[in-house]
Order: sequence, then C-alpha cells, then structure tokens
Amino acid sequence: MTSLQQIKKWSDKYSFDEGELEIILRCHDSIVNPKDQRDNGSFLNLLSHSFPYVFFFLPYDEIQNRIALVENHMLPKNFGERFKKAIFPLKGTETENEAIEMLIQGVANCCKGDSGETLGIIFDCCDVCDGTAAPEEIIQLCFQLSICATVLISPKIDEKRVLALSKQPMDLHGLTNSLSAMTLAKGTRVGKQTFIEWGKKCVPHIGSTVAGFVHNLVFHGKSSHSRSPAFNNVELLDASSVFTDNNAGNLFAISCMSPDLGGKVSHIFLVTFS
Repeated sequence: MTSLQQIKKWSDKYSFDEGELEIILRCHDSIVNPKDQRDNGSFLNLLSHSFPYVFFFLPYDEIQNRIALVENHMLPKNFGERFKKAIFPLKGTETENEAIEMLIQGVANCCKGDSGETLGIIFDCCDVCDGTAAPEEIIQLCFQLSICATVLISPKIDEKRVLALSKQPMDLHGLTNSLSAMTLAKGTRVGKQTFIEWGKKCVPHIGSTVAGFVHNLVFHGKSSHSRSPAFNNVELLDASSVFTDNNAGNLFAISCMSPDLGGKVSHIFLVTFS
C-alpha cells in the first residue's frame, strides 16, 4: 500500500497531480497483476485499460479494438516490448515503491515532449543495433506515433484512411535526409545522442509525437497537466501546387518544427526570393 506521504513526494518530484498518479499506480498494478490472461502479452493494452473512465469515452471495448489496430497494423513489430523496456525496465529485484517510481519516471520522461529523455525513448523504441538506428525508421516511427495518438481518443475513425497515412515512408524523405546529414558517411545509421541533438536543433517539436501518444494512451487525453504542447499534424484543407493533399509526410515535417504550425490550414505556398 502506497502512503499519501509517498504520493505527495512523487507529485512534487514529477509534477503529476494525485489523479494522474492514481492512474499510473493503476497501470503498475495491471502490469504486475494482470486480471485477464488475454492482457499478458500487450503492454499497451494494460496501460490503456487503467484509466477508470475509459469505457465512458470509448464505449464497450472499443479501446481494445483501437489498441489492436495500433499494435498490429500501424506501429512497428515489437514496438510494445521495446516501449516497455524503455520506460519500465524491471529487473525483478525492485521493491514495490521502486517499481512504481520507475514507471512514474518513464511516463514523465515521455510527457516532457522536447527533452532529451523523450527523444531518447523514441530512439530506444527503434531497431537498435550496436547503439545505432536507421534514420528512416526513426522518422517513420515518429510519424506513426502522431497518427496513433489521434486514433486512441477519436470518437470515430476512418480505419482505411489512418492505415494509409501511417504507411507513407517515401513521403518522409525530407526529415530522413536531414537526420542522415548529421553523419559523415552516406547511408550511415545514427546514434542516440546524434538523434537527440538533431531533434532539439532542427525539429524541436518532434518529441511531442511520443508525448501525445503516451498522454492519450495512459490518460486518454483528459489530463489537465500536459507537460508539452500537443502535437497536431497539419490538416490541409485546400491543396496547392507545392503541397498536395497526398504528401502527408511533408506536412508532418512542418508540424515537427513548432506547435504553432499544426492544425487546420487553408493553403500552403512556396515563396522564393531572387
């Protein structure tokens, strides 16, 4: 049993209020004591069902359908396992309070948005080999997380459309090339610190893709203490000769620059100066 004094200590340390901490404590309990055998293999499913009013916002068991869509069709294979290892790397020797604080810190690191910790979590959720990951995989994951965050809380979704949006690797070549340019050799994989430095310098809002995903996964968008501005993909209402309704990846790159550049826009034009 966690004491009120301990909860207050965590609240001050990680800037979560008591309501948010209660949800994270429920997440911890669901992970270590799953009540349903079907939940044992899905870390994301356990986190999503810990919100006490989840069935009010998405009736019946629609949230489980959304998690299945996200895990099986939108995010990379083994994302759930990598994500769990990144934010909740239990060794089995921790006390209950140590394990709870580990999860609180993991969620807090995700929700910081523009921090090195948040960017590091994105990197750790990729296929890392010898401390490096492919630039195209990192950027694709960020894009997929931005789509999945919306899928988790939208009252209604067009499943075919979101699946199409999440599978557009060629549209992300601008960000991929920019990240690749941080290395000296063409086609070289990048290390975690390189990605963190690039993210902070070139696309300071890209970390909010995982922040929004975790915020909606754990708190279902209802937390009043978001630690970073929400990530909103650009929604182009009218295509132009440069930005068509088909290049979602380029619009995503714009959203990664600043929270002020996301959301609905009427037209986007390219201006050149001679």
